[in-house]
Amino acid sequence: MFKKVLKISGIGLGVLLLTTFIAGAIQGFTGKATVSMNDKEYMIKVAKDHQKEMDEEVRHGDKNHHIKTITYQWNTVKHNPMGGFMLDGYVNGDKTLDIGIAFDKDSGKIECRLYKSCSKVAEWKGFK
Repeated sequence: MFKKVLKISGIGLGVLLLTTFIAGAIQGFTGKATVSMNDKEYMIKVAKDHQKEMDEEVRHGDKNHHIKTITYQWNTVKHNPMGGFMLDGYVNGDKTLDIGIAFDKDSGKIECRLYKSCSKVAEWKGFK
């Protein structure tokens, strides 16, 4: 009788442990991607880590060096439905000279690109 109770308890404990392990693995797999792509603090950290590349992207094509300063509005960071995130900013201390940076993960590395700019900034960069 005792062996039968012990066997049933062992099977029950094994099923419980297996269920817990599978649930934890699923949460770990899906939870990490959700947190990293939707967590505002994480997105700001990634953007700050790539600030040099962001500055280069904003200034790229400005042959006459019209762009003196770049201000990023960290509070505007938001998830992009395509899997990355976006951040707004402006140049030369003038909020009407707005820009937007998009972050995507291509080829296993994070890349940033200018996805919007006001017409004046676009003109400076050679776009008409």
